[in-house]
Amino acid sequence: GARSRLRRVSLCYDVRRRLGSEKGDDVNCVPPQDLDPLHVLLCQRSFDQGLGLLRVAGLDGVVAVRFAHMCFTFTCGCAPVALLLCWVYHSGPYGRGQKDLESVQLSNQGGPLVPFIALGAAWWISCWLMYLLNKEYKHFCMLRLVYFTGEHLEHAAKLRRDYYQRTVFVQRVPSWIRTHAELRQAFEELFGDKVERAVLCADASALRGAVSAYEERKLDSEALQ
Repeated sequence: GARSRLRRVSLCYDVRRRLGSEKGDDVNCVPPQDLDPLHVLLCQRSFDQGLGLLRVAGLDGVVAVRFAHMCFTFTCGCAPVALLLCWVYHSGPYGRGQKDLESVQLSNQGGPLVPFIALGAAWWISCWLMYLLNKEYKHFCMLRLVYFTGEHLEHAAKLRRDYYQRTVFVQRVPSWIRTHAELRQAFEELFGDKVERAVLCADASALRGAVSAYEERKLDSEALQ
């Protein structure tokens, strides 16, 4: 059906333009005043904070920040175990007189329990990493769905912060869609009443060139002003 086919688009362009903002807000503030970058980086527990970052930085920016946050969390969870292993290996009978990395090798410590300690530490690090990857994967899937449906923009509009007009260009539309009405009906099955207008263009390359020319003229007019 339309749902399964339209999700297989090869290229999706997203053009977002700010139409207005609440009076008293500085629209040139980057990042906006309602988004503290340090707070978002260290305390990303609220879904509203994720929507705020998605609204400002886009999906790529969210992925970069979440990856940095995941690395920081992974380091905090593994640092105590790593320091404990270094102390255990360094305090072994064969670790005295060793220098550099040789002083914290597994071979410096003797006894039958040392391999089990190292194996337990490896299991802890692996399980901690898999937990973080699974958590971030689910979070990314949710934010990706929110991004392409425009829910993060609706959330911002409810808070009266920003107002956006969102236009999405989709290539490789199924061949059975031949009219504007069929295209609109197909997207309404995906996004419901959120679709305001759907226009079918036979020459996508010409449309892309027209949009690029429009953006260039718009930038030139803003520069002249």
